[in-house]
Amino acid sequence: MADNPFQIAAKAAIPACYTLAGEVITYARLAATATITALRNRQGADMVDSQGVYARASRLEWTFKQADLVLGGSAVEPARGDTITDAAGVVYDVQADVERLEDTAEWRVPVREVDS
Repeated sequence: MADNPFQIAAKAAIPACYTLAGEVITYARLAATATITALRNRQGADMVDSQGVYARASRLEWTFKQADLVLGGSAVEPARGDTITDAAGVVYDVQADVERLEDTAEWRVPVREVDS
């Protein structure tokens, strides 16, 4: 099925998103590293449980091009236990539920900040 006009426009805007909002990160697996431009995605939701207790749930993900994740000369898939370090030096652990975005050839990588 062909993309609708909104999908076409959204895909065309992706390179501009990396230019305008991209952050340089270091992706690492053991001693192998790659410097990648990625988009930081933070999602959150406010919840109230059945007891009336308020809680805020949040999730942080990094999105980057599949072709940019090259470690030791080989393209690899993100894996749990790998780390991402942002420009400020904050280190994040890659979590298990990595998602491959086929339409845009990107990885969506959920992370958890490493306690310092």
